[in-house]
Amino acid sequence: MKYLFLSFITWFFGFTAIHAQQESQRLVLAEEFTNASCGPCASQNPAFDALLAANATKITSIKYHTNWPGTDPMNAQNPQDAAARVTYYQVSGVPYCRMDGAVVNGSAYSGAPSNLTQAKIDAAWAVPSPYEMQLYQYIPPSNDSVYLSLLIHATDPDAGSLVAHLAVIEKHIHFNSAPGGNGEKDFYNVMKKLLPGKNGTVLPASWTAGDYVVLDYAWAFANVYNPVEVAAVAFVQNNSDKNVRQAVNSSSTPLIPVYSRDAAILRVEEVPLNACSMKLSPAVTIRNNGSQPLTSLNIRYSVNGEPAQTYAWTGNLASWEKTRITIPEFMFALADQNSLVVTAEDPNGQADEYVKNNSVTVNFPKAPTVYRKMQLSLRTDNNPQETTWEIRDETGGLLTSSGVITQANTLLTFPIQIPTGGCYTFTVFDAGGNGLCCTQGYGYYQLLDSTGALIGEGDQFGNHVTHAFRIHSAAGLEETDPVSGLEVFPNPFGDVLSLRFTKSATSGFRVRILTPAGMEVFDKTYTGMLPGTHELEISTAMLSPGVYILEAGNDHRSKIVKIRR
Repeated sequence: MKYLFLSFITWFFGFTAIHAQQESQRLVLAEEFTNASCGPCASQNPAFDALLAANATKITSIKYHTNWPGTDPMNAQNPQDAAARVTYYQVSGVPYCRMDGAVVNGSAYSGAPSNLTQAKIDAAWAVPSPYEMQLYQYIPPSNDSVYLSLLIHATDPDAGSLVAHLAVIEKHIHFNSAPGGNGEKDFYNVMKKLLPGKNGTVLPASWTAGDYVVLDYAWAFANVYNPVEVAAVAFVQNNSDKNVRQAVNSSSTPLIPVYSRDAAILRVEEVPLNACSMKLSPAVTIRNNGSQPLTSLNIRYSVNGEPAQTYAWTGNLASWEKTRITIPEFMFALADQNSLVVTAEDPNGQADEYVKNNSVTVNFPKAPTVYRKMQLSLRTDNNPQETTWEIRDETGGLLTSSGVITQANTLLTFPIQIPTGGCYTFTVFDAGGNGLCCTQGYGYYQLLDSTGALIGEGDQFGNHVTHAFRIHSAAGLEETDPVSGLEVFPNPFGDVLSLRFTKSATSGFRVRILTPAGMEVFDKTYTGMLPGTHELEISTAMLSPGVYILEAGNDHRSKIVKIRR
């Protein structure tokens, strides 16, 4: 099934006077690059750290440990994320410091942490920010992971190549013996992991006052010295000029909603990648982003602009609680390209105060029409026992399946034959929830019919992915030979395609040309064709360059040939 995940909630059409434009107090961000075997780092860090600690309400910091000039176990635990920030700022030596993305200059070399002064911190802190940010942190009693929710709220218009970064840090790491060659034993705000990755999360390029996003993250602890010291720092940065717009430290205080009545659609699931059925029953996950409990909501849905239908939901969701709603099955007119629009309206019977997170559109094409003989190519990952596949008919009946797979990192092939026409679904499952790529090896799947037409392929899909397909009405005949010595030439062809063949009896003869997806582009039947050798010329000037499927035969048997223009 197709999953549409909304990674953030954006855009706003109107807001009340209590959300009038107002710039926000800035929290300054210092990013330092250091190393446990760097002599100058050991000499500059004590005063630098003391200055940061004395201004905890004005400035926060992230320390990236490099792999040069010497040994540093904190870099060895996650070298990729540190290297990404080194490249981003083109850092060539340590210690090196940037404040709100800008190089810290002063009496020492450019970027020296010793250049940071109280006056510089005060000046940066006095610059208003166009955002206010909240960062909620939860560590379960097991002390093995951290869950984070970041709210970014524009209090003033802003625009740019904006990205949200979140760094999980360990606030204080103490070693009994120096881990590197410079004698340092205490390290502060050490970056452990960048979430969701080294490139952060792309934000909308333009914001008006009142716009906001909510981003959720989770990280399973790795190489954490003391779980009590785990925290996080998030910041918004403009990649165009590297300016940091705002920063925030994590806290155990839940997020405070921006609006009172604010229902959001987080994702729409159970919508196929493609469809040959004219039935849908999507699952819609909603969340109450408002401060008032959400007790009722209208879910309106429509496919291809047909009259919208409404599902009236009732319940009781507190702030930030969510629920999954399954829309009752409904019919729609299947087109070559289809568009499902789902909208949440009328929270608690009143107008929603923030409508930019209320609507989701999912596009899906008509399923391809293919031939009954096919082959599945499946390369497994490191955990082949987690992967299975199956094919079901339109009633849900199981036609064939893989069984248990045990060969890791191996390319396997499965011949498949569909007995009759109709609609079918091909589904690949992964019990680990991480697909076939790329956290546990590099696998993939590809299902083709006997002509090479693609039914489905992929590698990253979470728990499962489903492709629908329809079997040609002439299915089952493509492997037989209705005529002697059928020749198709030239191949590749130009404006004219020729067929030469021999018939043994008087009958009709039909020629069809289809795209690999099953769309018919030529269809002609020659009636009363006598026995003997025949040659036909077909005008193909109207066909665009590409691969096609030619089907030639009579009412009982046909021959399939792949052709190319």
